[in-house]
Amino acid sequence: MSFNNDKKQCLVKLEKHDKSIKGSIDGPISNLVNYINSLKDYYTTSSCSGRIVLFKEGRSKPDADWLFVSHEIVNANELISSLDGIRSLDGIPKEVVWLRQEGLILHVRARSIDDANRLLKIVRDIGLKRSGIISMAKKGSAGRIMVEITTNEKMDVPISHDGKLVVSHDQIEFFVRQANRKMERNFELIKNLEKEVKRLT
Repeated sequence: MSFNNDKKQCLVKLEKHDKSIKGSIDGPISNLVNYINSLKDYYTTSSCSGRIVLFKEGRSKPDADWLFVSHEIVNANELISSLDGIRSLDGIPKEVVWLRQEGLILHVRARSIDDANRLLKIVRDIGLKRSGIISMAKKGSAGRIMVEITTNEKMDVPISHDGKLVVSHDQIEFFVRQANRKMERNFELIKNLEKEVKRLT
C-alpha cells in the first residue's frame, strides 16, 4: 500500500505544480512520462527531455544563474541574440558563462526490484548504458527502489569570462550545431525508449 499511496501523492503534486525550472513536463518526453505513470508498478518522480542552456557559474549547482534554456533544437542566432541582450542590459557576467547540452534524465520508481530490473533491461538494450538502479532510503521505512535513466550525451563549453566573450560568433554557431546534433540523437533515444517501454504491460 505504501507504493500505491506514494504514487498517488506524487502524481497529484505533479499535476498541481511541477518543481522544474520550466514548471511543466517537457514536450518531447511527455508521452513517455504519461505512459509510465499509467502502469501499476511504476511512476516517474522527475524528468527532463534534455536541454541546451547558458548559465552563469556559481559556487554550487543551486547558485547557478540560468541565462538561456531550451528543451528543443536551438537556432544559433537566437542564442547569440540572448547574449547580446544580456550585454546591453547588465553586461555579460564576470563569472564564467557556459554553454551546456544535457541529455534526457528520468527517475522512475518501481514497485519491486524485479520490476526495476525489467525496466532497466529495456533501457540498457537500447543503449542507455549509464542508467542504473538506486535505492532512495526514507527515514522510518524501507528503501524506495528507483531506476535512473540517463544518457552519455553532454557537452560543456565556456564562452565568456570576466565579462568578455572568449569565443567568436562563428565558434558559438559551431558549438550550437554540435549541441543540436546531440539533442537530435537524444530525441531519437526518447522515441526508442517510448516504443520499447510499452513492453511493460
